[in-house]
Amino acid sequence: MSRDIEPIIRRELAQRLTAGFNLPAAERLGVSLEALRAAVDGGERPDSRAAAVITGFARPLVPIDFALGTAESRYWTRLLLIARRELLHAASLVGRVRVDGHPAWRWAGACWFVTETLAVTTRSIAEEYRCRGVSVFVERNGRSVRVVDVRTDESAPGSPIAFLTVDAPQHGIALRPPPAPMASGESVAVITYCARDSRSRDPITDDVYAATFNQKAVAPGRLISTDASDLTHDCGSVGTSSGGLIMHLATGSIVGLHVAGGLDGPGLGAPWSVIDRAMRAAGHAIAIVAPALDEEALERRRATAEDYEGRKGYQEDFLGVRVPPPT
Repeated sequence: MSRDIEPIIRRELAQRLTAGFNLPAAERLGVSLEALRAAVDGGERPDSRAAAVITGFARPLVPIDFALGTAESRYWTRLLLIARRELLHAASLVGRVRVDGHPAWRWAGACWFVTETLAVTTRSIAEEYRCRGVSVFVERNGRSVRVVDVRTDESAPGSPIAFLTVDAPQHGIALRPPPAPMASGESVAVITYCARDSRSRDPITDDVYAATFNQKAVAPGRLISTDASDLTHDCGSVGTSSGGLIMHLATGSIVGLHVAGGLDGPGLGAPWSVIDRAMRAAGHAIAIVAPALDEEALERRRATAEDYEGRKGYQEDFLGVRVPPPT
C-alpha cells in the first residue's frame, strides 16, 4: 500500500516529515523520522514497520459514534468533515453483533439496519446464531436488542449476505441509494467495528491501528472495482471488521456491505444492488430517505472566500468588556 497511495497524500506526508514532524504511530513503534523520509522519497524499500506507519497515514481508521474524530492526514480530514452529517447518520445505522455463550467469541462482527427491525450482515456472522447455546444481540447507539431470526440470502448462488431480525423496532432508519454506476478510484468509507484478529499474520499493522480497535470507526479509501454482484475497495478495515457499511463520500449514499478484507486485499463487499435484490426477494423494502445526490452536492457545502465577505473578524468587545485576542 505505501507505494500505491495517492500523490496528494504522499506530498502531504513528505511535507510534514520535511518540516520535522514525525507520526504518532511511528513514535509508538520506534520508527525514526529519517526512516520514514527515506520510505516516502522512494530511495529505499521501507521495512515492515515504516510501511505499516505510512499505510496508517494513507488509510486511517477514525473513531465515529456520536462525534467524528480526525485523521492525521489533512486530505482525509477535509473529506470526512465535508461528509460529516452523512457519516454520522450512516454510523447510527451500524451495530455490533454480540454472541453470548459462544465458546470462542464475544463479538462476531458488525451489521447495519435497513428497516426498523431488519439488519444486514454477512453470512459468516449470521452462522454464529446457529451455534448451540448461543444468544445473539445487536448493540446499537448504547442499547442492546435480541436477534430473534436469521435468514441467509438464497436469491442468488453464493450470496455473502444475511439478515438479522431483532425484537424491538429501531428508530432513525433511513438510507440513501447510491448514484449512477461509480467509477474505480472514487472515495468511499467503511463504517464498522474493527478488532484485533488472533489469526492475523500482520501484528505490526494491527499495532498501528490498535488505538481505534473495539469502537465504531470510519475507514476511508478508494473503490477499486464494482459490478452487479461484487465490489472491492482498499479501505483500512483491518482485523475482524466484517458486516460494516460502505458509504460514498461524495454523495453520502450507501454503496454496499463490507464482507471481508481491506488493506491485505483488497477489501470485498456486496453492492447495494445485491442487498436490494435480496430484500425484495424476501418481501421487504429498504427504508429510503431521499433520492441519490449528485457528485458535487457535499462539496458545495464547504466554505469559500465568498462565505466570509462582510464579516468583521475578531471583535474585542464582543463580551461587553474589552478582551484582547489571544497571542
